[in-house]
Amino acid sequence: MASVLTRGVQVLAWGRNDVGQLGLGYACSQVPLPTIVSFEPASVHIVKVASGHSHCLALSASGAVYAWGTNRCAQCGCDPASVPAVLRPTLIEPPPDDDRSPVPMRDIGGGHEFSFAISRSDSLYTWGALWLSHRDALARAHAHSFARSFARTGANNFRQLGIADCMADHVPHATAVLHGVRKVGVGADNIVAVMLDGRALAWGRKRWGKCGTGDQPHEWDDYKTASPDEMAQHWVESYAHCRPQPVQGDIASLTCVDVVCGGNHTLLRVRDDA
Repeated sequence: MASVLTRGVQVLAWGRNDVGQLGLGYACSQVPLPTIVSFEPASVHIVKVASGHSHCLALSASGAVYAWGTNRCAQCGCDPASVPAVLRPTLIEPPPDDDRSPVPMRDIGGGHEFSFAISRSDSLYTWGALWLSHRDALARAHAHSFARSFARTGANNFRQLGIADCMADHVPHATAVLHGVRKVGVGADNIVAVMLDGRALAWGRKRWGKCGTGDQPHEWDDYKTASPDEMAQHWVESYAHCRPQPVQGDIASLTCVDVVCGGNHTLLRVRDDA
């Protein structure tokens, strides 16, 4: 699928549409030509669009976030049990600030099955990655291959939301994951954040070294005899960074200014202030 903003600030979308990821109000196999995506109210001014694997996000000039497409993991900001797919752009319930007013956002992005937004006060909010319950995921993993099964069924399975436990939510978390954020790059199941102070932090799945922290997950042969709690602990320690970790390598004396992520790799733009 593809979506673009036009000069007159309309959103056009085309491509695969089997789960409503084009936001046209219906699902079909494909839409081969760019088609206008309608928002409500029609006067809403969209300033940015972003895409996950099969869902899309849009940011308005007022800082509101809209989402559409598959919602099986709550990446569109609503309960997947009642809304498995969102066919039109739908306003996401924003987290409240200290005076209970909605937090306006300045940036958005989507991973494989999760989403993020950065507030105008430079705080990062995440949501989605809501699959099975943690206990159900562990039970299924215990019966099959630990690494393969749990990776596919765990809620917040690679801690890509930046939350230490396996809980996830269908709305942006009221407590921000990180503060002082300049820019975020999002991969399939990891996040790399460039901070206002010039550091780069990463979390989520460690495979392929894509978090840039220098460590790799290690295989485990005892999953068949391990308890669910032991399996969970091993998963946390070996396969993912639960919390933001400093990116390592030749950047100690450099200031990070921008980042983009592919599915399993990262590009970081830096500045030498020396």
